[in-house]
Amino acid sequence: MTLEEVTQFVEAKDSGKRSASRLLDSQTVQAASSSYKKAKQTAVRDKNEVCTYCGKKGHGKVHQFVSVNQIALHIAISVDTTTVNTTLKSISSDSHKINGRTLAIDHHLYDNLSDTWIIKASQPQPFVNLVLRILPEDYEAFGFNMTKRTNTVAISTIADTGCQSCLAGIKVIHRLGIHQTELIPVNMKMHTANNKGITILGATILRISGKDDQGRHVETRQMT
Repeated sequence: MTLEEVTQFVEAKDSGKRSASRLLDSQTVQAASSSYKKAKQTAVRDKNEVCTYCGKKGHGKVHQFVSVNQIALHIAISVDTTTVNTTLKSISSDSHKINGRTLAIDHHLYDNLSDTWIIKASQPQPFVNLVLRILPEDYEAFGFNMTKRTNTVAISTIADTGCQSCLAGIKVIHRLGIHQTELIPVNMKMHTANNKGITILGATILRISGKDDQGRHVETRQMT
């Protein structure tokens, strides 16, 4: 959350406890400013004290707050020594909401160069354009006969470096021109990244080909 969003949140929470007239009263604002300066001086003198507001060490013993301005400023000070998450949780269990609406943040990536988080979309999935085909000789190597005519299929696939075996959905199998009953029976078991089982209907032997970064033709044989 930005400081502006935090301030808006605190103001929304505080409005139910204090009247609008008090929030707009100039004397209250001046008192808040004066009290904050004293709290800041105290925090500088002794950073080992436990904060009386958030219960954390490292930013001094900050005294009781009497206005919205001071709470927001306290958050700004705390950012130096603790995470925004921790500070917001110390304020309220509903700290992820403003006026009853759940806050949502953009996707962030950590930038090592600037040593900070930046708003940036996640990397696109690594799609690769490949050509799939079935050759009878590959089936014969396993003692199976593939006598029917099959299709050569151009398809966009995901290069998943975390996967140990090639997977294809039944729609791809149908595009190749074979039926589920014509798949090779296998006893292999597979699991997803969260350890949930994958139902294996059977296997086929594929010649998978494409082009590398230099435009050269490459091919591999895979039980899929």
